Formats: sequence, structure tokens, C-alpha cells
Amino acid sequence: MYIPFTPVFFHSVTGLSFAVVGAVLTATGLAGLGVLPLAGTAGAAVDKVLRALRAAAHAAG
Repeated sequence: MYIPFTPVFFHSVTGLSFAVVGAVLTATGLAGLGVLPLAGTAGAAVDKVLRALRAAAHAAG
């Protein structure tokens, strides 16, 4: 139920037209799709760092 009421909510809160609200929601959705591959790469890097920190803590403790 989030998708159909989001434009109505943003229209009533901001006072922007439905066309502008729709364009902004479309742009943010497309940007999210574009960044998605980078999120997987960043997640793998974070996993490596956390594994290294865990190993260092285990070796020290």
C-alpha cells in the first residue's frame, strides 16, 4: 500500500503538483537501480574489513 499513496502524501505535504512528485519519485527510483551494483561491491569490501577485524581481535584476545 506504500506505492499508490506516496504521491498523494508528498503532494499534500509539499504542495507540489502530481507531475513533479511523480518525476522526483521516478528519478530517485532510477538512481537507486543505478547504484545497486555499487552497493554489492561496497558490501563485499565491508565484509572483508570486518573479517580482518574479527581475525585481529581473535588473535589479540
